[in-house]
Amino acid sequence: MSELAAALAAVQAELPVAEALAEADRLDEILREVAVLAGESRNPLVTEARDRLRHARDTLRRTAGHWGAAGSHLDEYVIDVLGLVPLGSAAPAGPPVDPTTVDRATPPGWPDEPTRVSTQKQARHVLGTREYASRKNGPKGESAFFDVDSAHRLSREAWDRGHPIDKDRTYVREHDFGHPVGVDGYGRFQNRVRSHLDHKGRLHGHPCGPGTSRRPEDLT
Repeated sequence: MSELAAALAAVQAELPVAEALAEADRLDEILREVAVLAGESRNPLVTEARDRLRHARDTLRRTAGHWGAAGSHLDEYVIDVLGLVPLGSAAPAGPPVDPTTVDRATPPGWPDEPTRVSTQKQARHVLGTREYASRKNGPKGESAFFDVDSAHRLSREAWDRGHPIDKDRTYVREHDFGHPVGVDGYGRFQNRVRSHLDHKGRLHGHPCGPGTSRRPEDLT
């Protein structure tokens, strides 16, 4: 089984997630210049060029997300079916936590469990969405899940399985999945998910934690 895990890890290492995201960022730099020109020019060709560049950038990010999701599904297969730790992935950090010793109560007057997903906030953390693009170039960048399905599923799972990040913010929980679930603002893989609940019961999450990369030399 270890040989199969190594073969699957080699496939993951060949998925050009980081390269596609870097190319999308390069297009983003060009797009900002073209957007200025489009605002100053009445030439419809400049506006068309801006729209096509925007479409290409978002398509690259969605494609990177599809590749990333494929790699994450392979990780889940290695863990759940083969019972192995994926090569090149980190085990959850820190010693096991006794859940009976953790205060998981939400603030007074808040729902105990999520009632729905905050779709607008969640969309800011999904590769290829307009909301992600509008926040990507902020001062801290923006972490993102590979696709919408994993964003909703992993955010809820992190809420159910995670622990509050501190005693004053019991409405924010974090869980380490032990394999990549998304990327940080620089395109590096992240294993953890932090889920936020608001006072209306709306939930959204985002990848967090140290960024890593899948390199062929890690597989030997």
